[in-house]
Amino acid sequence: MPAERFPTFRRAGRWLAPIAPRAAFGALVVFVLAAIPWTCLNIKWGRRLQRELAALKADGMPVSPQDLIPKPIPDADNAAVVYQQVFRIPPSRWDGSGEPNHPIPASPAGLGGLSHQEQRLLEEYLKAGGRDRRKQCRRLLARPQVRDTLQTLRRASQRPHSVFPVKWEAGLFALFPQFRRFRQASTLLTVQAALLAEDGRVKEAFDWCGVALRVSDHAAEQSMVGQLVSYAMRRQLFEAMRGFLCRVQVSPDAA
Repeated sequence: MPAERFPTFRRAGRWLAPIAPRAAFGALVVFVLAAIPWTCLNIKWGRRLQRELAALKADGMPVSPQDLIPKPIPDADNAAVVYQQVFRIPPSRWDGSGEPNHPIPASPAGLGGLSHQEQRLLEEYLKAGGRDRRKQCRRLLARPQVRDTLQTLRRASQRPHSVFPVKWEAGLFALFPQFRRFRQASTLLTVQAALLAEDGRVKEAFDWCGVALRVSDHAAEQSMVGQLVSYAMRRQLFEAMRGFLCRVQVSPDAA
């Protein structure tokens, strides 16, 4: 039955049987001949690549993931040491080992002891303004703990570097719990600047805008994710600045 139903396949098999070894040998020869120049070029350009990488590394450029790991810096120059006074990120948050048993409490959630609702109030004020929100934000920023937090952020922003204890050996699974606090710090600083501008204290408002910019620079220091967080912080600040600059008079001194 198979011979009657598939005669073409049987004839093709009989035709290929004697030439299959010669075809396989020919294919092997072609493969070897093609592999010789490929191997030579691979060695040639591989050596050139190694020389280029060595030159870049000699100039201080990162050429491997290990080179991207920030070098340890003295505590006196590290803003992260000061940020941690208000961020208060437990050591277990850097590797996730304590998350199941030690979750972040629901309240207080923000810097300066602000709850989730109070943090949202600050964000809503920056987006939509409003007299009632402004009054509530003034009361929040008048709290002693919030004022201390603002001054701590100012001191931290004046340091040249900010290196947190990220678990870099985890690779793509490394955690960055500081970025959540950086976003909260940006909101707090931006609201501070906006309220000062509303009071006509534009020069002081610009001073706090400078603090917010320096803090955003610190957020961007350790990784590409940090750079994205920094861009979001700057966008929030610049939008708020555009808003209050349209409503207040800027003196030549402040300008």
